Amino acid sequence: MGVQALEGDARSLIASCKFSMRLQMVESARKQNNFSLALKLLKELHRESKTREDWLVKWVQSYCRLSHGRARAQRPPEQLCTALRTVPLLADENTSSYLGRNVAASRDHNILVGTTYRIMADALSSAPTCLAGIEESKARSVVELSGSSSEDAEKVAAGLYQRAFHHLSEAVRTAAQEEAGRSAQGQEPACGLVAAYLALVEFCDQRLRKQEEGPPAPVAAPRVPAQEANCFTR
Repeated sequence: MGVQALEGDARSLIASCKFSMRLQMVESARKQNNFSLALKLLKELHRESKTREDWLVKWVQSYCRLSHGRARAQRPPEQLCTALRTVPLLADENTSSYLGRNVAASRDHNILVGTTYRIMADALSSAPTCLAGIEESKARSVVELSGSSSEDAEKVAAGLYQRAFHHLSEAVRTAAQEEAGRSAQGQEPACGLVAAYLALVEFCDQRLRKQEEGPPAPVAAPRVPAQEANCFTR
């Protein structure tokens, strides 16, 4: 390999390290709930992320994690809109090729897609009227994403939960494939496998608890003793 090729590889490695370090700064700010700083850093990296396929995937995933964190602190209508903004980024065809080649990135991608659908479904479940409180075009997009033929909030939420379960299950399946490959090579389990299972378990636990709680029980009318009832008829 020539000197120029080695220099090119070195420059590429240094650039990758710098980009990764700046993304780590974004993650650190997000974990501290410093969303404004995290968003500022992401905006600075956006143009640079488009120069390499793997960088773009990492940028999108970092942005989506930030958006999910912000959504959890918002009211249901804002939660819908914030989560909805991540959908076109996660569906970007410019990243599909890389995701098809990289198992770990695909696993994280499915976790994020599933989380997006779950946030929107949770928002609708907690405040069924919030769909009417956002722009008509956005509300229509939410209904379309759910796959529901009805605009009924309960049916839309059910469709979104189904989509969330599908993607979280796909993340576990992908993680299991990754783990099988690592085991065959005698490597330690990947932390991504744990993250995928935890995301699915948390989702299923939440849905089971909701089903067990069920709708609020109707208030029963007080029973009147027979003797007192006879008094009213006299």
